Amino acid sequence: MTDLLTRARAQLDSGEPHAVRRACWLTRAALEERVQVLLAAKGISAAGASERSRLTCLEGAYPENRELSGQAEYAWSRLSETCHQHAYHLAPTRAEASHLIEVVEWLRIGPEPAASGDT
Repeated sequence: MTDLLTRARAQLDSGEPHAVRRACWLTRAALEERVQVLLAAKGISAAGASERSRLTCLEGAYPENRELSGQAEYAWSRLSETCHQHAYHLAPTRAEASHLIEVVEWLRIGPEPAASGDT
């Protein structure tokens, strides 16, 4: 996940056309990896599930930490919107992409998952 976020930041710093959108794609991939790690830490395998279903499982797996599931849901929704832009949407800004990277970084360094034997 760290490598994906490093690449996302490098995209933002490149200033190339479409770099912000590429940064959002990389950040969304990092978020999806983190959600899988958090679920696995609770002994939940959701390999064949959609990301929306995984996020719902995350909420159930960490009822004591609503901020975790809320931030993950927020980041995934915003990243999905920026990655699948329609002609009538504004392109994401560098500041918005940077903020979403920070949210996903918080999911990595903030709440550490408990060992699966702790459930």
